[in-house]
Amino acid sequence: MPLCSCCHPPQLWDLASGRNVKDGWSHDNSITGIEFHPCEFLLATSSSDRTVRVWDLEVWEQVETLGPETTAVRAIAYHRDGRQLLTATSDALKVWGCEPAVHHDTVQMD
Repeated sequence: MPLCSCCHPPQLWDLASGRNVKDGWSHDNSITGIEFHPCEFLLATSSSDRTVRVWDLEVWEQVETLGPETTAVRAIAYHRDGRQLLTATSDALKVWGCEPAVHHDTVQMD
């Protein structure tokens, strides 16, 4: 299920059926990254609104919000075991534990 963030609001499409299954993602600005959880039916989205949001794709609801950060969140990535989510802004890298989201560490990029 790819997410089209060039659309406003972003849309999630089911490629098998060809239908739009989700409009809008509650970000206040453009989406800068998407990442599917490697083990769960979850999707993380990052945004220039300085937040990361985690979505339960079975019920199409937001389950977590990380941030706000000091600057736009530029990239996100789940660790391959799914237990951590990494976030990157222009000034820091952060490691978050998943379910529930808990901030573990920050590396400042001066």
